[in-house]
Order: sequence, then C-alpha cells, then structure tokens
Amino acid sequence: MTGPLHRSAPGSRLLGVVAAALALVAALVTGPAVAARSALGATLEPRDLPRVEGKGKVPLFAADAVSGVLFITPDHAQSEMALDAVERCKAELGEAPVRFVTVVSGRYTPAQLQATLARAGRTIPIAFDAGDATAAEMRVQVRPTAAVVDRAGKLVDWQPYDSVGFGDKLCARLRFAAGLIDKAGLDEALDPKRGPRTDPQVAKAARFLKLAERFFERGDHEKAEKTVRQSLATHEPVAAAHVLLGKTLQALKRCPEALVAFDRALELAPEDPDAASGKAACGKN
Repeated sequence: MTGPLHRSAPGSRLLGVVAAALALVAALVTGPAVAARSALGATLEPRDLPRVEGKGKVPLFAADAVSGVLFITPDHAQSEMALDAVERCKAELGEAPVRFVTVVSGRYTPAQLQATLARAGRTIPIAFDAGDATAAEMRVQVRPTAAVVDRAGKLVDWQPYDSVGFGDKLCARLRFAAGLIDKAGLDEALDPKRGPRTDPQVAKAARFLKLAERFFERGDHEKAEKTVRQSLATHEPVAAAHVLLGKTLQALKRCPEALVAFDRALELAPEDPDAASGKAACGKN
C-alpha cells in the first residue's frame, strides 16, 4: 500500500508508545487514590482476619458500624504516622457507629511487628491479610492508605495518606458514611478553602447531636442522653438539642428534668412545636 497513510504508520506507532509512557507516568504520580478508587462501589467478601497477636480474629467489616480499614507496612515511618492519626480519629469519634481495623500483609511475621504492637496508646486491632487477598480484592497498591466500608460491606470511599490532615480527612469520610455529617460538611472538611468555615465548637456540637439522634431513634435512651449532653456542653444555645434532651428524659420517665429542657428549648425557639408538645405531655404526668 502506498500514499500518505502508509508513510504515517511509523509516526502513529511512535505516538502510541509516547501515550503509553505518559499513562505510566500519570499512574505513578497519582498514587494510591487513583489506583485504589477503581474498586469503589464493590461489595467485599465477608472475612475474618487473624489478629497479629494471635488472639482470635477480627471481621473486615460489621453490620452495626461503618469500618475504617487502614493498610500499613511495618517499620515504615509514614505507616506509623498514619496509625497514630487513625488512633486519634478513633478517640475523637468516641461512641459513633464507626470501627477500625489495621491490615498488614500476611508475608510478615509477628516478630516483625513488635515495634508496631508496642506503640503507646495502640487500641486498634492489627490483623494479617493472608495471601494479600483483602488488598487484592480492594486493589490496594500503595501503603499506607485507608478505606471506608459501609455496614453492608460496600467499599464507599478512600483516604490516601497525606502528611497533612490524613486523620482529619479520614474522620470526615467516616462521619459522612455513618450519616453524621452531610456532603457540605464533608466538602468543607476535605477542602476548608471552599467556603466560610464553621466554628469548630459548633460543628463538634452538631456531630454529637446527630449521633444522639441516632441513639434515640434506636431506643438507646441512656446513650442518647449522654451524647446530647455532650453536645450541649460543647455549644449550649441550640433549641434542637434541648428538645432532644427533653424527649430523651421523657422516655426515661424523668419528666421534671424533661420540663426544664423543654422550657430552655422554648426560650431559644418560642414557636418550636416539639418543645411545646413535649412540655404539654410531661405536664399531664
């Protein structure tokens, strides 16, 4: 065959080689986020991972909580910093319906993890991934990185390691997956420059209130009371928090205390129908 098309074939092949090289460079530069995100939306196989300490097993995910799954490499500085950040996140989340597990390759031995196991303040279970089956299913290529898995075992989000704000960003993703903040709250946490920043105490109180509402809906009134009081201790002048406290105390048959909460709610929001009806119902008892 002759003509321009035939003469351009070597150039086309060169362009193909260049394109492939650029794709490889892009994959190396983008790191774990792009590599791992291809598994987003997958429903994972239920599996119990053996604890490194040899004391039983830990499930990869659970039906009663959102799971934060941290993949690390032993004796690796960034992995150790990521583990510390996740421990701080766990402490901050408190009784929120979120659980954690740290995963290391099954190629290591318990002896190679002694320094990690001995770290001060370690509370998150560390488990072996036999044959790297979990990492393969979730398509983990770079460590450290953290996955967010919902109650049904669906991989819903990733937080690649970042030396600045890794724990805070992971916490925000977990709160969002657990329904404790909305998309706007998640966006603000991931990129504070997007808009006006909410007062940290107000935001913290709102998270406690959201969690308390969930406890109340489940009928766990003792936890609801404790958590709504944490919300009020953080930022008090919120009518909805006082209403929830009143409803919780009413459910616990403590109407005299509930009346105080409803009265405070009506001071803040005189037209609040829930506060008014709650006060009326308690007044009849």
